[in-house]
Amino acid sequence: MIRALIIDDEELALLSLQKKLQNFDEIECVCSFTDPHQALVELNQIEVDVAFVDIEMVDVNGLDIASKMLDINPKLHIVFVTAHAEYAVQAFELNSIDYLLKPVLMKRLEKTIARIIPYPNQKQEAPNKGPIPLRVQVFHDFQVAQGDHNLSFKTAKVKELFAYFVMHQLTPIHRDVLIEALWADQDYKKAKIHLHTCLSHLRKTLDSRGYINAISFVDGCYTFSIDAIERDCDQVEQAYLLDSPLDKAGVKQLEQAIHAYTGNLMEQNGYKWTYQDAEVYQQKVLLLLNRLIDYYQLIDLDRTYHFLQVQRKIQPYSVNHVQQLMLLSAKKGQRSEALRIYEEYAQLLSEDFGMAPDQKLKALYQRFSANE
Repeated sequence: MIRALIIDDEELALLSLQKKLQNFDEIECVCSFTDPHQALVELNQIEVDVAFVDIEMVDVNGLDIASKMLDINPKLHIVFVTAHAEYAVQAFELNSIDYLLKPVLMKRLEKTIARIIPYPNQKQEAPNKGPIPLRVQVFHDFQVAQGDHNLSFKTAKVKELFAYFVMHQLTPIHRDVLIEALWADQDYKKAKIHLHTCLSHLRKTLDSRGYINAISFVDGCYTFSIDAIERDCDQVEQAYLLDSPLDKAGVKQLEQAIHAYTGNLMEQNGYKWTYQDAEVYQQKVLLLLNRLIDYYQLIDLDRTYHFLQVQRKIQPYSVNHVQQLMLLSAKKGQRSEALRIYEEYAQLLSEDFGMAPDQKLKALYQRFSANE
């Protein structure tokens, strides 16, 4: 049963909404107030799941009342009920679950109730345990999973918004920074509406997965915070901080980080705001590969060759990587492999740039060809 509270300084409007809510078996209207200040006092003593709050009341604004209610009960869900549409943006910034315009129609109220129903059920699950951690893949293609299920998002922009939050967790992000990153090509007013619409959808998705109030809003800034989150990029960050020289545990950690790096940061998604971070992660991975190559080149030529190939895949046009592979192949007694590597590289340069390999690499190829 969903326990509801109503605040409206117009008694007729309050009674009308109360009567409409009685049509829903899932809703119990436990109290109603024409005095919003009295509602704040009583909220400390009663347990409710959702509050229906009027916005324009005598001597007080419902947005302020709702903010104070959330201070008392952060898990409380707010539904604004008002005759004024211009407050919609501010309402969504308070993480309201819906925004109803007076007079409230039954069909529209049914949609509101449908949005409310999942939340109390979610909060009742596993009261002594937190939600199942989110596993987030940011390399190559942005994907989010919880347990055995992938998270789906209402729209592509909602998914991109969550990706932005994931990459800036615990960092306050000003609303205008988000708009510039995701809606730079749109009129500011429209972009702001799109932001709040996407935030509303994202909050509902996270709430339904047990992450209540994962996105907060203070002083014009949004902050995303989830403790139970595992990102593949964190493996790269942790490996990058390892001290030298490497021990076996450190080598294993580096190899796991390289395995996690399946491509550039969200390259499949084409998010423009990722380009700078993508370059940073690529450079960190290349440094990790250099450390592994230095470690293995004296003890395991096959592993050295493997990580040189990984390095070449990341930077296919690097003369240095091709030269290292050719020399290592020759050292292993595989001159034909060294020739093949050169020929593949020469074909790649010709097809992509209409160029030939430099003279130093050509000379190495000719030397190996003469000894073949």
